[in-house]
Amino acid sequence: VNDGSVLINLIQIAATFVVLFLFHRFCRRPLLNIGVAGAFVSTLLIAIFDLCNIYEGVIGAGILYMLFIGSTVSPIAWPYPPELIPPVRVKYNSLISWTGSTIIAIIPIENKSFIFFFSVSGYLLLTGIINYIFLIESKNLTLR
Repeated sequence: VNDGSVLINLIQIAATFVVLFLFHRFCRRPLLNIGVAGAFVSTLLIAIFDLCNIYEGVIGAGILYMLFIGSTVSPIAWPYPPELIPPVRVKYNSLISWTGSTIIAIIPIENKSFIFFFSVSGYLLLTGIINYIFLIESKNLTLR
């Protein structure tokens, strides 16, 4: 067992418990925007550190990425769509989410992984812009 992967997983688990407090105390939209912005910055840092062969920086930025994703995007992404989307369409939202995750998981990361992380950074930048423009707050909305 790799000590680094255990540490990163423990950080993500701890971050998930933090969001249980934040999710009900603060609004969902700002948490998602902060999470996507943090994930963008950390994947950009991973790409830059990997390009420059600074592997300690890659590990640090990876931990930062897991903190942002684990404490905002991952836990909020599950309850948020059912609050906004009619129940018939929620299954399609889940299908799109799982398809995107699968594509990212199966892309081979070889010697030039910085290209992959620059691509993910671009995707996160686009996601952040779309979230900022189109997402509405659902904290005080009632379910249909």
